[in-house]
Amino acid sequence: MVSTWIQQTYNEVLRDKVPRVFGVYAGVPVRNAPILDRTKNHPNYKHGFLRSIEEGVDDGDTVCLVGFGRGVSSVYAVRAGAAEVIAYEGAREMIDVGLETLEIQGLESRVSIRHAIVGDAIDLYGTPEGAGTVSPAELPGCDVLVLDCEGAETGILDGFGSPPDRAIVETHPPKGASDGRVRELLSELGYATIEANEYEPDRPEKSVLVATDPRREQRAATPDAGVE
Repeated sequence: MVSTWIQQTYNEVLRDKVPRVFGVYAGVPVRNAPILDRTKNHPNYKHGFLRSIEEGVDDGDTVCLVGFGRGVSSVYAVRAGAAEVIAYEGAREMIDVGLETLEIQGLESRVSIRHAIVGDAIDLYGTPEGAGTVSPAELPGCDVLVLDCEGAETGILDGFGSPPDRAIVETHPPKGASDGRVRELLSELGYATIEANEYEPDRPEKSVLVATDPRREQRAATPDAGVE
């Protein structure tokens, strides 16, 4: 009972205030682990989301990522072959963490980080001071759209312009971005193929939806189409 009370007090009162040290998130070192945490190695961190990025990004792709966070998703996108990652993050604190993550991997030149809130700032991991604002329709053209923005996914998809070949979306049901609503918006954008991947083992409350433009599949199946 006492140990449970201590753990609860630490999580609710102290955890966000103690110094940060390096932890390993899905194989990527990040200086974002609270120094008193018992576990600093997280092999299953965003397992399904990162696997979807590995499988969904092709060599030479431009990736537009909303929710830069610790920088782990950007590392995976570059490793998968992205020629450029354009990443948006509203919290200055997370940009500092994620930039160090990229620097450790020697990938900082491959990722353009923009301190901006896209759509609604529903839940930021830090303060938005100094952040610009970008409407979903103003996002740059890309091959792959990746959304991990703590509930803002539905507003972004609802206001998005021309959809890219592929979209990878982490859902956040408690924050208003349910699997069903995200799937509905992806269908409205014209994606005919929408597959659901597990987010993390033992985390069934949300999932990762991967939406594919059928025209991309058709081009891949008939590479000589239109060539005389």
